[in-house]
Amino acid sequence: MNSIQDQNVTTNQSEGINNNDYIKRILLIIFLTNLPALASMFVSFKSSIGWIAGSIASAFNFWIMAKNTFALKPDHGNINIKKISKIFLIRYLFLIVWSLFILIVVKPELIVYCFGLFTAQIAIFIYQFWCQLKNSKLKKYFRGKDE
Repeated sequence: MNSIQDQNVTTNQSEGINNNDYIKRILLIIFLTNLPALASMFVSFKSSIGWIAGSIASAFNFWIMAKNTFALKPDHGNINIKKISKIFLIRYLFLIVWSLFILIVVKPELIVYCFGLFTAQIAIFIYQFWCQLKNSKLKKYFRGKDE
């Protein structure tokens, strides 16, 4: 049996987007959420740094999880369990070390930093909302493909 990545399974059937393109679009949305934080850097430095640091950790966490999930092979049950466990521990160890470093050294606003950690989930929601909007009755207002 081939791996999911070898089969080129599409994440969004209506758009025909493969897994790597999906990951790239989510990461792009995550990093685009940093633009307002960069623009407001002079107004509230601690909030901006908190959001940016949280979104960087969220993007790295999402990227590692997505790349390793799509690389799993369906016919290797025990190997997959060991690999998933190892990746889980590495991801959360990174998040703990990164968060302690940011909170002790940089000292951003804690609430904004925690919201920044959710940017991957926010980006997935934004992307799915965009796809639903483009495939709704309002699709006549969209031109071309968003490549």
